[in-house]
Amino acid sequence: MPGGTGTPATGAISKSDIMDDVLHRLNLVNVSINSIDVELGETLVDISGRESFLKREEEITLVAGTREYSLYADITEIHEVQIEGKNKVYPMTMEEYHIAIHVVDGVEVAAIGPPKRFAYIGGQIFFDPKPNGADTVNLWVSHSHPQDPDDIQFPVRFRYCIAMGVLSRLFSEQLRTEEGAGELFQVYQAKFEQALGNLTPEPSQPGVTIYRDM
Repeated sequence: MPGGTGTPATGAISKSDIMDDVLHRLNLVNVSINSIDVELGETLVDISGRESFLKREEEITLVAGTREYSLYADITEIHEVQIEGKNKVYPMTMEEYHIAIHVVDGVEVAAIGPPKRFAYIGGQIFFDPKPNGADTVNLWVSHSHPQDPDDIQFPVRFRYCIAMGVLSRLFSEQLRTEEGAGELFQVYQAKFEQALGNLTPEPSQPGVTIYRDM
């Protein structure tokens, strides 16, 4: 498995930084607000859903005879799966999985052993063959940003992208000014592309996505 979490260090941007940027622009048009918590949380989730920025490792302890396991709801992609000290586990579709489990007259007659393939959908991961022991499975995953305005997990180059996302939502949801919201959303999009262009993957991160929950 790749080393490290791959998640940008927290604390690079604070809520007060974003509030300062937002208030500076609102002061130019004589508008005041009391809170950006909702808009900031929505913006953080939106940015993290556009690309696989946030990554971490997860562990599953297999139970002999159990194929299906629940994963955290914020996981958006699985990049790599490996049984600790053993083989990698490769993706398959749910259709392939249902063929593999091979049920005859309501009784499963499929193979049992260390998993070699997995299917992932709806926050559930399914293994084939059926596990025959209590192995540890390591997963390298992408996840969405928590909708927590006090925990910004993006690096500093996303600061103005986040601020413009908050502003566009403020004008649309709090200030009810659709024209201003549309213009700000375009700037938000441009700032996102700019930040994305400056984003350099860590050498330890996988270069491609293996499987996405659809």
